This record gives sequence, structure tokens and C-alpha cells, in this order.
Amino acid sequence: MRRYRGLGVVRGLSVVGLLAGLVLGLSPTAAQAEGWRTANSTADGANQSAVEAMAKLVASEGLTIQADQAGETCTNVSVTATLVWIAPGGAAYVYQGTARGFCAVTPPFTVYRTSTRQAGSTNASAAFNSSRQLAQNDILAAGINCTNWVVQSHLISASGGWFVYDSSAYAVCTN
Repeated sequence: MRRYRGLGVVRGLSVVGLLAGLVLGLSPTAAQAEGWRTANSTADGANQSAVEAMAKLVASEGLTIQADQAGETCTNVSVTATLVWIAPGGAAYVYQGTARGFCAVTPPFTVYRTSTRQAGSTNASAAFNSSRQLAQNDILAAGINCTNWVVQSHLISASGGWFVYDSSAYAVCTN
């Protein structure tokens, strides 16, 4: 009876376990409306505290990925790691990480966003367009699915061949 076949076997089992967990845990059939979700992971290595931390981190990331794929956010998340195996002489440690949280679909919400930006150029049209685009980009960086756009631009300065425009953008955005 073999008791120990080397670290390669441990790593091989860890990789297989991790892949199986990801395939099963992240499949589209895993999506649900609202409730508790659990993600598991396995980590191995020679440094016990690093392996324990990695098992927790990968489990937590797995829970986040599951929730994101289902359009959910999770609260009351707990993350634990359990020592599964120690190689003879403490040469390697295997931990199983578990993350559990209550996940629910994030309802869409409406946010009114505004941004004001300035741009200058020796070309009046370039300054005008740049200031408008910068203001719109600020809003799009903060929210998606924006509608009812209003963009207002004002010439601030046109002295010495340099044109400066001030543009304000307004939009209604949902998450």
C-alpha cells in the first residue's frame, strides 16, 4: 500500500479538483434567483499559511464569479479554509477553501449623472468636440445604459488663436 507518491500527485489532484469545481460551480445551470451560494477551492504548497490564504482567496473569487455571471451581488459572505492533508514531514499542505454568501439579483436603479469638462485647441471645432466628448466619457465611465443625453457647450475664450470650450453633459443612467 502506497502512502505517499510525491507532491506531483497532490498538485495533480488539486488541479483536477479545482477544474471540476469551476466547471460545475460556474456553469449556467448554477444560476438561481436568490439564495445562498457556495464556492469551493483547493490549494497546495509548502508554506502552510500561504496555502491556507490561497484556498480562501480562490474560493472567494469563485463566489464572486458565480454571482457576477448570474447578475447578483452577495452579502453575509464567510470564507473558511480546512486543512485536508499534510505530506510526510510537512513537505506540503493541502487546504480546501469555502466561500458562502447570500446572493440576490441587483435591481436596476436610475441615477442622474452630470459632468463638466473644458478643452482647448488652436482649432475651434476640435476644442468644441473634445470638451463634449470628455464630458460624455466621464458619465459613461461611471454608469452604463445612459439615455436622455443633453450636452451644452459654451465658448469660454477665443484669444490669441486659442479656443477654449466648456461643455456640460447630463444623462439618465441605469446599472
